[in-house]
Amino acid sequence: IVVVFYFFMIRPQTQKAKKEKQFRESLQKGQKVITIGGIHGKIIEVKETTVIVEISNDVRVEMEKSAVAVDLSNATEKK
Repeated sequence: IVVVFYFFMIRPQTQKAKKEKQFRESLQKGQKVITIGGIHGKIIEVKETTVIVEISNDVRVEMEKSAVAVDLSNATEKK
């Protein structure tokens, strides 16, 4: 029972956390992202624990890296 619990509950959760950590460490200037609050923006500057995201022309917000949820750099935009 413990082995089944490990493979269906614990292991996937740790893999997901590892993947998210790796994503946040690889954030780069110019990358388009969505925050956990649903705000779309572009990374202007990357600091040790925070990033500055431009959400509109000359509107910049500094936020924790943990607040960045999704990378949109490779997503195709529909026009």
